[in-house]
Amino acid sequence: MSSIITKAKPNLGTLVQAGDSLVPRPSYAVRDQLARKLDAKVASGFEDVAVYSVFDITHIMHPYMHVVKSVMSDVGKETLNVHDKVSACALGVGEHRANDVKRDIAFTLGDYGIDNKLTKDSDELIKQINFMPVFDSEGLDFYSAYECLAHDLASRISFRKMINENSGNVILFFGAGGPHCQDQVLIQVHPELFGCPSNRGISDLVKMANLSDHTYFIDCHPDGYGLRSLTYAPIKHETPGKSSYFHLRDAEGVLKQTITGIVKKAVSKKAFLDYTGSLPPQISSKVTQLIEYGKG
Repeated sequence: MSSIITKAKPNLGTLVQAGDSLVPRPSYAVRDQLARKLDAKVASGFEDVAVYSVFDITHIMHPYMHVVKSVMSDVGKETLNVHDKVSACALGVGEHRANDVKRDIAFTLGDYGIDNKLTKDSDELIKQINFMPVFDSEGLDFYSAYECLAHDLASRISFRKMINENSGNVILFFGAGGPHCQDQVLIQVHPELFGCPSNRGISDLVKMANLSDHTYFIDCHPDGYGLRSLTYAPIKHETPGKSSYFHLRDAEGVLKQTITGIVKKAVSKKAFLDYTGSLPPQISSKVTQLIEYGKG
């Protein structure tokens, strides 16, 4: 047993903190290997692609939800009607116990969100997106349940990969806040405000991002603090090549083209290059920069 561990250890890299746990950070050799495998998949194309559009549905998103919904509806029409291998759904993530104020919602996700099934029908996707509400739930819970959404979505992606290893899974995470904090002092003093009732945390976001083919964190808050600093920053080094971040203002004027490009890239490298090549050079350059490198 010890010899097996000794042989495996160089490939594991260093142990790093992810929430309350230590997880192995892959060595550079392993990360390069993963990147090459992903590049090969992207070049040849997945057999089917699932696009999960995650919307923060807390009050903080109210000023931005209309813009995001409008863009995502247009993207849905432009991609689902063209690529029969693509399916998509809209998921909502709010605060724990927020279901106390949304019992009329047909499909709830845990005690924190809204659920929908993957669909290839653009009209159905638009219905899902337009039905996504924003709840004035301030005071029920201090942080959003991003960590529980991540846990549940990781399980779904794992199941899809178990059925079909060559299935693509892309996450568009429109948010403005952070997961439940990891400060044990605050949790002990006010567990109902700061703690996750399921004891989940940053490590669940790391798992979600690494299971997906890519997770794009799209910040909708003016100051960009919550999603960038509390959600993306703690996981970006543990999800090499699997996660990126940009703010809505970074994509001003090109948000629709950027999201469409993300879906095209998941379909195949050719679809992505054909699409970006059809855009005016200045727009194409900006879209490619956001998709390939992010801004965080």
